[in-house]
Amino acid sequence: MGFGDLLKMKMTEVPGALSRYVVDKFDPTKMKIVLREGVEIDVTRESVNQMLGFPLGKKQFSKLPFRKENDKCYDEWTEQFENKKMIRLHEIKMNIVTSDNADMNFQMNFIGLLINSLIESSSCGKANTYPLNYIMKNTNISNIDWCSYLLNCLVKTKRSFDSSNPTSYFVGPSAFLVLLYVDRVHCSVVIAKRKRPVIYHWTSEKMKLREIYEKEIVKQFGTGDLNEDFVEEDINQEDYEQMILMKIRKINLLIENGINNFPTSVRLNHLKSMLNEFFNDEDQIAQEDNINNDDDDEHDEHDEDDGDDEDNDNVKD
Repeated sequence: MGFGDLLKMKMTEVPGALSRYVVDKFDPTKMKIVLREGVEIDVTRESVNQMLGFPLGKKQFSKLPFRKENDKCYDEWTEQFENKKMIRLHEIKMNIVTSDNADMNFQMNFIGLLINSLIESSSCGKANTYPLNYIMKNTNISNIDWCSYLLNCLVKTKRSFDSSNPTSYFVGPSAFLVLLYVDRVHCSVVIAKRKRPVIYHWTSEKMKLREIYEKEIVKQFGTGDLNEDFVEEDINQEDYEQMILMKIRKINLLIENGINNFPTSVRLNHLKSMLNEFFNDEDQIAQEDNINNDDDDEHDEHDEDDGDDEDNDNVKD
C-alpha cells in the first residue's frame, strides 16, 4: 500500500503544549509555520513525505470517485462492527491486531487507522470513516498522493478550529506539525538523528522532553535557530546496488502474486519474463565478479610468492 515506513514509527502520542503551539503558528494561507518575524518553516507535500514517509502518488484523493453501488467494499468492511453508525477507533485497531489475513478489510482498517491517527480524526467520539467511501477494490492505494491529501486536511481543520473556544478541538494532523517543528528547529539539549522519515527517530518520550525543556527551561517555544537543509548521508556503490536489488526482488514477488491471481495476464507474464532475464544477467555478472576476484587473489598470492623468493635470495646472499 506504500506505507511500509510507518511500521518503524516509535511515536504513540504528541505532547499537548507543543502541539497547540505549532497548530497556532501554522498559517494556512502562507502554508508556513511562522515562529517569529522572518523565521518560518515551509509546509509542503515533500515535507510530509520526509516526516511521515507517505507516498507521493500521482492521483489526487479529491479526484477519486465516490464508491459505486455495485462496489460492496465499504459495506463489507462495516460488517465487522456491531454499531455501523458509531464505529470507534479502538474497534478498528482491534480488528487489525486480531487479523491474520491481508485482505481488503485489513487494508480498509489500516487506512481508517492511518487517517484518524495522522491525518484527520473526529471530535464526536466516533472514527472518521467518510474517506473510506472513496476506497474501492480496484483503487491503487499506493498511487494516491497522500501527502497532498494530508495538507488539504490540515488547511481545512485549521480554518475550522477556534483556539479561543474551549469546546473546539483541532482534529487535523498535529503529529506532522510537531515532527516538522522538532526536525527543523535546532535544540542542543534534546536531539535525534536527522534521518528520513523523521517519524522513525522521534519517540513520544523524546518529544515530551523537548516540550519540557523549551517550556520550563527556555520558557518559550520557537526561539531556536532553524537547522540547515537536510542532506542524506553518502551511500557507497555497494549500498546502492543492494538497495536496488531489494526493490527489484520485492517487485518480482508482487508480480508472482499477480500472476497467481491473474494467470492469463499478458502484461504480468511479460514483466515476469523481463525480470527473469534481469536475474539471469545478474547471476552472470556475479559469476564474472567472482572470477575476477579469484584472479586478483591468485595474482596477489603470486606477487607474495615472488616477494618471498626475493627475500630468500637476499638471505642466501
